[in-house]
Amino acid sequence: MNARPLYKKPNTFVRISVFLYGSEILYANNKIIHLISNGGRTVTTKRRLNQASRELGLGFTVYQKNFVWYVDEWCGEKGIPFSEGMFLRRR
Repeated sequence: MNARPLYKKPNTFVRISVFLYGSEILYANNKIIHLISNGGRTVTTKRRLNQASRELGLGFTVYQKNFVWYVDEWCGEKGIPFSEGMFLRRR
């Protein structure tokens, strides 16, 4: 799937949010991606974050190894420890 870039115009700001059980777990705009687990580091949260990344072409993957969450970025950064409220760069 080739995801389209978010709409860009000088006078327009686009923000996409993903919610799980009423709590925001991700938002993205033309420059950044903000990941939020809200303390719910569950299989479902990881699935929703990864699904949003695939569907929106955000280029990151969240996974767990030895009970610790990690993020791989599109630019080749791998094994970044997940931290609450972390920011990633958009492609």
